[in-house]
Amino acid sequence: MSSGAQRSWRKSSTERGIGQFIVYALLVVFVIGAGLRWRSQQELREVRINGLHTLSESEIRRVLDSTLLPKRVADVDLQAVRLAVLSVPFVRSAVVQRRAENCIEISVTERVPLALIVSDSGDPMYVDADAVVLPYRHLGESKDLPIVRGVFHTQAAAEAQSPGSSATPGTSLTLDTIAVANVVTLLREMQSTEGKTLYNDISEIVYDSRKRSFSLETSADASLVLFGTFDNHTEKVSNLFSLRRAWTGAVTGGAASVIDVRWRDKMFVTKRAL
Repeated sequence: MSSGAQRSWRKSSTERGIGQFIVYALLVVFVIGAGLRWRSQQELREVRINGLHTLSESEIRRVLDSTLLPKRVADVDLQAVRLAVLSVPFVRSAVVQRRAENCIEISVTERVPLALIVSDSGDPMYVDADAVVLPYRHLGESKDLPIVRGVFHTQAAAEAQSPGSSATPGTSLTLDTIAVANVVTLLREMQSTEGKTLYNDISEIVYDSRKRSFSLETSADASLVLFGTFDNHTEKVSNLFSLRRAWTGAVTGGAASVIDVRWRDKMFVTKRAL
């Protein structure tokens, strides 16, 4: 074959290869486009909700109306669904994803109550480890939570609506958010002790707003802990942990104790008169 014929044959082969590649590429694009079009027309068949322990599915579905869950899966605004789910009390975080079989999956992480707050008027509510106050509801383990008093105060309706008040207009409760945050910090530090020893031993925390001080009561032997202000709280919690034997009666012969950790580098333990 002459050199000219060879060049012509190579050129023809190259052109055929390019043509075949273009055809294949167009076919792939067509198939993908058809698949996406088919998928976009699929109707939503299921909303799957995972991670619920305290909440019920009905409480989550209640905030998901037809505008958030249209007929077609492709029309679901995942971020809007997520924000709606986050508006439910006890929901800490939520992940919303499209799944196979025309399904929207919602994975929920719930807030876990750390303590039970009781207002001056006796109204109960929870607080979690993020210092978020949660509405009261029956929980099977609620009886084991420490009770916190003194951080909610009753307030006249007129005062509640006055300028500068931290209360919600129309209510009679005002929350000391700083005191609540401090209580949460103390309880989280107590949870970090071995076996959650201190956290499990605390039955009640009382905040004195005038002195800005805390006192604690233990569940094991009804001992009173004079904790004082929030200053040096880490050192005080450490001292309480080292004195746990006193709470069980080893220091005071089985009687309830008064444990005073208010002073820097000093601790006092005396019998408590009940």
